[in-house]
Amino acid sequence: MNPAYALALALGPVGPFISAGRRSRDLWYGSRLLSELTRQTALRIAQVSPDMEFWTPRRETLDPEKAFFDATGMRPHEGPVISNKIRVIVPLESAQAVRELLQETDRTVRQWLCDQLQEIKRAEYQKISMDTSAFEAQLEAVLYGDFMEFTAGFSAVTEDTETGRHEALERAQRLRDARKNARVFVAPSWTRAGHVRSSLEQGRDAVLVQFDPTRQADEAFSARIERERRGLRPDEKLDAIGLLRRFAALRESELGYPILPCLPFPPLSRVAIDPWLVGFLGDDKPGTTGGVNRKQSLDQIRRILNGLSPSALSLISSACREPGKRPSGAAAGASTDGFPFDASLLFDGGLLAAERELGRLLRDAGKVNSPLSNDVREAGQALRNIRRPLQELHGAGMPGHYYAYLTADGDGVGQALSKCTCFEDEQKLVGALDAFAQRAWHIVGENHRGFAFYIGGDELCAYLPLDLALPAAKELAAVFQDEMKKCDVQAAQSLTLSIGLVVAHVKHDLRDIRRRGEGALQKAKKLRRQNVDGTSQLVVDECVAGAADRLSEGPTFEYVERMKTWLSLLEQGQVSLASVHGLSTALPPLEGAMPEEALQGALTLALAGPILAAGRRKETPLADCSLHERLKELHQSLGTNPQKTLKETRSLVHEFLLAHRILGAHRQRIPNDPDPKENQP
Repeated sequence: MNPAYALALALGPVGPFISAGRRSRDLWYGSRLLSELTRQTALRIAQVSPDMEFWTPRRETLDPEKAFFDATGMRPHEGPVISNKIRVIVPLESAQAVRELLQETDRTVRQWLCDQLQEIKRAEYQKISMDTSAFEAQLEAVLYGDFMEFTAGFSAVTEDTETGRHEALERAQRLRDARKNARVFVAPSWTRAGHVRSSLEQGRDAVLVQFDPTRQADEAFSARIERERRGLRPDEKLDAIGLLRRFAALRESELGYPILPCLPFPPLSRVAIDPWLVGFLGDDKPGTTGGVNRKQSLDQIRRILNGLSPSALSLISSACREPGKRPSGAAAGASTDGFPFDASLLFDGGLLAAERELGRLLRDAGKVNSPLSNDVREAGQALRNIRRPLQELHGAGMPGHYYAYLTADGDGVGQALSKCTCFEDEQKLVGALDAFAQRAWHIVGENHRGFAFYIGGDELCAYLPLDLALPAAKELAAVFQDEMKKCDVQAAQSLTLSIGLVVAHVKHDLRDIRRRGEGALQKAKKLRRQNVDGTSQLVVDECVAGAADRLSEGPTFEYVERMKTWLSLLEQGQVSLASVHGLSTALPPLEGAMPEEALQGALTLALAGPILAAGRRKETPLADCSLHERLKELHQSLGTNPQKTLKETRSLVHEFLLAHRILGAHRQRIPNDPDPKENQP
């Protein structure tokens, strides 16, 4: 047999790099960068031989024409990312040749990343006042081992059969994991005592010069305006990689904006406010709210933002891709039927905050002699023009502040892949995972007006409008199971998708939301392992501003169907929200906080009122078969396991409170819906 080696590689950092992101563009770019590092690694290895056998990723996903970046920067791209792990059989003569290939690949990919950083330096460092010495030191450190984690293991293929290659890959993978666990982290070479640290990565120095505006007024003003143009807040202190996160979303000029282009994704504010905007955009009745046509008011705000120069617009908002729409080749302002802008201005207090921030810039503009002052004045006039139509919109109803963060992961996918002892079966399963990722991208973005900043194989992270999140979760779980069954691999037939969902305020720290989402996902996976039926599980964490979290859970399909019923009960007035709150306050505060006998008595009293109230509506079939029956089931379970009954009763209360919040968003999206049941989850 011809000599060959199995390689198993992993690119990183994964968790720390992505979780450090504070804004949606950080998360979006973090996943894209890691995906592209993996692609560049695989392409470099593929140059060794055209007969190379890729087990993961599939060779079709490595097409250079689909690359997210090119040698000079970034271009817009849609679709799933590539997993950060590579498994491949390489036809090489010796272990030394494999080592040389890995070393050369490591150098090549690091040089590619440095080329991206060099583009920023060449194009921007003078305008934004970059500390070039610190930037160069960080760039050099990347070349010599910092930031990018390149972990590999390899093993000789001793038998020229499917089984022999599979066993060699498994050995290489174990060696890779052992190497990863034993890796040594070196301190970044650019860290200097007393230097300002990066706000995204405390172990690295910031590369942006911090001016004292009282002593360097002209430099401080110019740097601040130029940074605002590029999505950098005045208080942000970023290292070179952190700066690349920001600039990656803003460097493309094909959409017509030479300074600030249309972001290739909708910001979090735009997704959260989507129900409110869609309801107004569909309003063509001129007398709906005190003689004010709400659609015309929203159109007026859009025209004002469209009329701004890109430099002025960047001081108060940003052009962006809209939810549910593909980016077009036209400039962002060319849209006539939507709202292709960051919507932070439209929230309650958003305009006031923008005016206050711009007021500081206007005061500074009067102290310096800079042509950039004209941009500040233009933006200030736009805010004044926006005030009246925005007041008219707020008079018709305030936008909701909550959205849904969804994270999902396949159950047992790694074990299923390890059971694929032949190349054909593994490619079928990997192909099914790629097919799910493609379908999931459209489910989130086009079907449910959200945005997925990470979809790769069986893993997914996305944010969605509140009223469309549960339908998206149900469809994702169904499509995952459909693709697994279609792939005709025995080990994949029973695979399911676990889902964690966090309902959060748009101003809540995104890093904390990610932590909560991961916690909800792990609870869902634990439920899946405990469930003998082997069905997809969903855990929802409603993170309420100023209140305790509200947790609810259950099998995904059952949960979503149950929420349909609760929404219908609330819509038809068959359940009083006051009764739900009353039941909530009557429940004991914590599981295990009182003796079992006392707990039974407390729950009996708490459930009695809602059971009697639901029973009085027994003539209504919907109430009879849903809430009334559920309350009776909880009451009957008191004698066997009161602690479980308490937990399930509290979950029921949380479901109703969540349903009430979802119903509010649904009513905003479809204000005159004659049959709301058809449009709810």
